[in-house]
Amino acid sequence: WLPDAHSQAPAPVSGLMSGVLLAVALYAILRVQTITDAVIGPDFLRAMLSVAGLLSLFVAAALLIRQRDFKRMLEYA
Repeated sequence: WLPDAHSQAPAPVSGLMSGVLLAVALYAILRVQTITDAVIGPDFLRAMLSVAGLLSLFVAAALLIRQRDFKRMLEYA
């Protein structure tokens, strides 16, 4: 959804999505990490984030290979 949103949104809204929403997502991950590390241990969240990151990488690579529009192609990066 992110490449579609950035390409269709006006420049101020696109900047807001880049600057604020991604920072809020990182903040949420850090909040979950402090709780998970105390309750379960650091290895669980590290493994889950690694799996999620690799899955996201494979999905983005598959979508990027099929993409022919250069503007959308750059937004996957």
